[in-house]
Amino acid sequence: MTETTTSTAPLAQFDRWIACVSREIQFRHRVYPALITRGKMTAEQAAREIDTMGEVLAYLQSQRRVAANHA
Repeated sequence: MTETTTSTAPLAQFDRWIACVSREIQFRHRVYPALITRGKMTAEQAAREIDTMGEVLAYLQSQRRVAANHA
């Protein structure tokens, strides 16, 4: 992995990060219900994990906007 700070990351890198986190959120929405049913995860844990990834996505999107305004 390359060393990159959010203030200097190229917009394409932000786009890759955002796409990856978006896919991960979709994956969790598909997989977590089965984990809850099997007792491997509680509904509260699943919600917290998905919410946290949503926060990561929102952060990346905001940082991409900042980077775009400074490009």
